[in-house]
Amino acid sequence: MVGLLGLTCAVVGGALFVKGAMAGFLRFWMARLCYEQQVQADRIAASLAASPNGRTDGRAETVSTY
Repeated sequence: MVGLLGLTCAVVGGALFVKGAMAGFLRFWMARLCYEQQVQADRIAASLAASPNGRTDGRAETVSTY
């Protein structure tokens, strides 16, 4: 009976340890993902603002052939 209680405590403790380790890792991963997406959005906005055709809306200039 005591052995079963000890085994149960060991399994529950191991599961809580793994949960805590995964939560820390996933928290770091989510923060890094948010940062990288913000950097990418800033890069896209900067490239649209510095458009070679002078437009700031990101659309290409159309030329009429008529």
